[in-house]
Amino acid sequence: MSEDSTREDHDLSGDHEPGRRVRGAEGLIERNVGGQTFVLTPDSQLHILENDTARHLWTRLQEAGEQGLSEEELVDSLIQKFEVEPETAIADVSVYLDHLLKVDVVEILSP
Repeated sequence: MSEDSTREDHDLSGDHEPGRRVRGAEGLIERNVGGQTFVLTPDSQLHILENDTARHLWTRLQEAGEQGLSEEELVDSLIQKFEVEPETAIADVSVYLDHLLKVDVVEILSP
């Protein structure tokens, strides 16, 4: 079964714009050490991605490159990878992206 055939639209209500796409910010340095991912920003802020969910979402964003991913695509990815309920995936993606946006590790792409 293809990824598109299992794709569903999930309600990402709240402050999030429907279809908002994000990507990793430019100038980041990433290293994987001992099962943890370390991300260093250009202004020398270090961020540690310690859990499987955070690492998975970060990897998906990195794989997407400049085109980025929508929040819905990240939610779908969590559901497929970890077999979680949509509500759990939506909450996880929302919290994760809000944090990474605040610390300038991801950026919103213009529509």
